Amino acid sequence: MKLKNLFLAAMTLFAFTACTDTPDSPYDFPTTGGNGGTTEEGVYINETFASDFGVFSTAETVGDTPWIIDYKTAKATSYIDGTNKAATSWLISSPVDFTEETEAYVAFEYIIRYSESGKVANNHQLLISADYTGDPAAATWTDLPYGAVEGADWVTFYKANVAVPAEFLGKSGVVFALRYTATTKASTWEVKNFKVAHGTADAPEEPEEAQEYTVAEALAAFTGVAKPAVVKGYIVGTVNGQVYTEGCVFSGTAESKTNILIADNADETDYNNCMPVQLPSGAVRNALNLVENPGNYKKQVTLTGSLEKYFGVPGLKTVSKYEIEGVTPEEPETPEGAYISETFATSFGAFTTQETVGNYPWIIDYSTAKATSYIDTDGDGKAENKEATSWLVSPTIDLTNETEAYIAFEYIIRYAESGKVADNHQLLICSDFSGDVATASWVNIPYGAVEGVDWNTFYKANVAVPAEFLGKSTVTFALRYTATTKAGTWEVKNFVVAHGAATGETPEEPETPDTPEGISTIADVISSGEGITAAIQGTIVATYARGFIVKDNTASILVYLNEDKGFVEGDVVTVSGTISMYGGLPQFPKESTVEKTGTATVEHPTATTWTGADLDAYLNNPAIKYVEYTGTLTINGTYYNVEVEGASTAVGSIQYPKDGVVNAASGSVVKVTGYAIGVSGTKYVSTMAVKIKTVDGGETPEEPEEPETPATEAGVFDFTNPEALTPAYNRAEVPAGSTSGAGTDITDGETFTNGNLSIKFENGSATTNTRFWTKTGGDVEIRAYKGSTITVSVSEGTMSSIVFTGNKVSTMSADNGSFDKGTWSGDASSVTFSVTGTLNIQTITVK
Repeated sequence: MKLKNLFLAAMTLFAFTACTDTPDSPYDFPTTGGNGGTTEEGVYINETFASDFGVFSTAETVGDTPWIIDYKTAKATSYIDGTNKAATSWLISSPVDFTEETEAYVAFEYIIRYSESGKVANNHQLLISADYTGDPAAATWTDLPYGAVEGADWVTFYKANVAVPAEFLGKSGVVFALRYTATTKASTWEVKNFKVAHGTADAPEEPEEAQEYTVAEALAAFTGVAKPAVVKGYIVGTVNGQVYTEGCVFSGTAESKTNILIADNADETDYNNCMPVQLPSGAVRNALNLVENPGNYKKQVTLTGSLEKYFGVPGLKTVSKYEIEGVTPEEPETPEGAYISETFATSFGAFTTQETVGNYPWIIDYSTAKATSYIDTDGDGKAENKEATSWLVSPTIDLTNETEAYIAFEYIIRYAESGKVADNHQLLICSDFSGDVATASWVNIPYGAVEGVDWNTFYKANVAVPAEFLGKSTVTFALRYTATTKAGTWEVKNFVVAHGAATGETPEEPETPDTPEGISTIADVISSGEGITAAIQGTIVATYARGFIVKDNTASILVYLNEDKGFVEGDVVTVSGTISMYGGLPQFPKESTVEKTGTATVEHPTATTWTGADLDAYLNNPAIKYVEYTGTLTINGTYYNVEVEGASTAVGSIQYPKDGVVNAASGSVVKVTGYAIGVSGTKYVSTMAVKIKTVDGGETPEEPEEPETPATEAGVFDFTNPEALTPAYNRAEVPAGSTSGAGTDITDGETFTNGNLSIKFENGSATTNTRFWTKTGGDVEIRAYKGSTITVSVSEGTMSSIVFTGNKVSTMSADNGSFDKGTWSGDASSVTFSVTGTLNIQTITVK
């Protein structure tokens, strides 16, 4: 069992993503109310969990996945890096004195999702104890049922409100706890607040009803915080591309199935009066999108969803219900004679999961049952192919009196190992399942498994139950996902077993898109524009957060991916798909198919040197080109802008600098080299995968000096170049047969120096030494593990800022000052950071 200080836990684990009126009381109550809650008389505890745990502390009696502060809630989960972990995690209040209390209640708001079937209440408990002394395992706890229910989204909070049992009134030292439990399946539990007060408990309330709006009312009501809403309007078009102000198309002819535009006026053509609506895959998208339903243009719709930002403006997402001109679609009917009918919209229902190879279970994701073992397990930010055999097992059914039955389900399979689509994605049946999939006698039922071409098109399987299983009373079905050298992804939208004959229809093999005649190079693709289907081979010359830039001998083009597939610079790839637009430029969208076909030496062209006039000319005829320019740097959060002197418009955001955080302040003169993407409509340039360096002779503005204590000069420790450190370390080598892995261990207690600055690494209680870590591609960084410490100190003066760059650098706490999202601020000559989880450090900048 591990008990953590309440403030420490909150600071270290911050991630890099109804109260009853109380009457006047004659009693004396505590005057502390936690972090932002009111402290009115009659209130014992009032926490909001907006930034820390306040008067609560955390503990774990099974596993090591504590409660954390995330999205302004107290959050518990043990689904870590794609793996369900066993856990019992506690959030425990400070003691309450009920000596003179006669009536009290507990109230909190919560969301529970992805709970193990049938265990919502058991795995998410509200407990009370009068003998807690610091060890939750040794205390006597009483369960307080609060009507726990599973939520359907991340917007709607349920309200719990229960009475404090009479046997605890009149006692002192009463403690409350929220106990999270996971065995084979990990849920997520978010708690927005927690209140203990004098008074009578209310009956449990249903979630707040979604308010109805016109489009204009919804636009005005948006506050930046997601909330349920019902919005009525007319379908007036769609949004193409990524830029709302340029992509609105007011027509019944559409190119995107994923969204629609609605307005209060059926003839509206001003995007300022419209609201974009995201169409989730499935029934909603199938019914509403204008590509397949052009007749919906100018029809009135009523949509139930979540009012939140979409395309950077107020929009509607997670649409769950719709009406078209007053006609509500019927709920899908359960087939007559159905033995099993699951939709996997929010849970597995009566299905269970098991793993016989690896630990990568099926999960509920995007309203489907999903299996994959392409997972980031070592925290380096890159997913890897993992060997796995994962099972989704149906309940056992009785076919004693059955003479004819079928199985039907809808699925998408992508990125399967070549030639193994059917072998790695099997439908199985047995009649002797007793709880262990490894001991049952499974029979394969071929269903014509095919690989999909995008994440929207579900294929239909419909096959007969084999005759030898008809007449048996203990029949079980399973979907078995297998991966050896390459991990695919399998999404299953529903699963039905019913009386009747199978259709016998096998889905057709999707055709590989043919490249139109005359289209043979990227330059041809760009000149042909949006809407064509193309297959192009080229070399990746730059990567960024959402994809990469691929170049052949003629030109460069963007490829946008919806997940990291591990591609790096130098990979030769074949990309096929239908070209769409990104801010006025052609691109391969995220649904495209990308296959690695080799490697090559990356040779960047000679950079185009920009002056202000060059930039203006470029923005009138944008392309993707390798450029170099000099300008003044401004920093806005994680976005870096460079203004080129003489240009009529400032250069837009440099969103993903490859060299990491720029070691220069706003106002510095910097040089930028990299691939630039121009957008003519708004005179905007986004420079992806760039290098940004301070121009020789340019100076970074110094922090103002304090009169008494001289400020420390900025110093940078660059752990991506271990030979340049003091003391120097040899560059870590990639382990044989791996693309990334452990390199040289750092001597316990090693101190690196830079002038009067020093950084000391100590292993502490960590079971693995702090070490250099080699990333895919050969780059090096520091990897530290839970229980180790990092001490940053200065021999004279004090420090005001310490900035860490790397991966998961928020998983630390500082013994003084303020630490948030990898940045420490304060006034100290020494700061010790306690590492609470595996993290990777590239640079540490000290001021």
